[in-house]
Amino acid sequence: MRDLIVVAPPRYEGRPEAMIHDLICQKIYKTWPSDKVQYQGSPIGYREIVNFPVDAVYPPKDFINYVMHTNMTIINKMKDGELYFFTEAWWPGFDQLLYYRDIMKLDVRFAGLFHAGTEVEGDFSQHWDWARWSECAWLKGYDKVIVATKYMKEKLVSGWNGVDKVEVTGLPIPTEWYCPGIGIRTGVPLVPPGEKPIVIFNHRWAVDKGKDSFLELAERMGNKVRFRILTPRKIPEKDINNYPVEAMICPTKKAYFDELKKGHFVISFAILETFGYSVLEGLYHGLCPIVPARACYPEMYPKECLFGVKESVASLTDVVEAQLTLENLIHITKEESISFSQASKLSQNAANSIYQVLYEEVRK
Repeated sequence: MRDLIVVAPPRYEGRPEAMIHDLICQKIYKTWPSDKVQYQGSPIGYREIVNFPVDAVYPPKDFINYVMHTNMTIINKMKDGELYFFTEAWWPGFDQLLYYRDIMKLDVRFAGLFHAGTEVEGDFSQHWDWARWSECAWLKGYDKVIVATKYMKEKLVSGWNGVDKVEVTGLPIPTEWYCPGIGIRTGVPLVPPGEKPIVIFNHRWAVDKGKDSFLELAERMGNKVRFRILTPRKIPEKDINNYPVEAMICPTKKAYFDELKKGHFVISFAILETFGYSVLEGLYHGLCPIVPARACYPEMYPKECLFGVKESVASLTDVVEAQLTLENLIHITKEESISFSQASKLSQNAANSIYQVLYEEVRK
């Protein structure tokens, strides 16, 4: 059996990669084969490479320094019989590791979790001509590739014949979110009688997350619905001054979840989404998702929650269809129920699925 080494990503503020890494490592640490001898708190056969302060936030230059330092750490310690698992597989300099392994003729395997890629609409890497070629080399180099959704798999392997080594596992969520049989149940109205529906926008305040479409929807629906933005920091006044929206600053995760639970709906207009943690956060805290019928959303959420789109980018069509979907969902009462079994499966089972993929790899 190979030794498993998990390589940590840098921790970016407001992004889930570090949380995903921690959840995967928690699962591995708790359940890795019990016949492994304990050494310094970790079983022999599993260790982490972590080269950052716990709450660090990395600008681009520091990110490159982090990657280079991590690569040298790996190269200096690499030996036969290891499996390196990158919880962020889009790793500039990964080809250096491939080069070193092959030139030294080492029996080492690599696995990687891809969160996005150059073929995903709206990804920042599409602006770079070299990026797709580098990504193809990395995909060739990884012995096992893990992705969250079928949508991500289709995009990642577009024009590439390595589909057999790509596994769809979902992505893990904190156990405190777990909610068996999540769904909108028959006999429970979505919005209590006499209350105004509250629609939450809990994404990064950016164009690619559909902030302009959210504001347009708020303007169209006027005072019939309350629209709230949840944000860790103040949004520029000029962005929201003339719109019927409330901006709630949530400096801590607890404050954020406390405000989130007050809503009835969580909405997304995102162009780029390969899993959508913000919507999942809303779902697991009792909100009904309203999401576009593009990217990963159609395979995760039932048709009642999808609004039709006619283009690959957010547009006025999105806004009109989102309004119709919202108005329909507001009136769902005891006659109907909505199941979120697929979103539940892809999140609650993900840690086990990733663990199983890695366990099979270390036995090769």
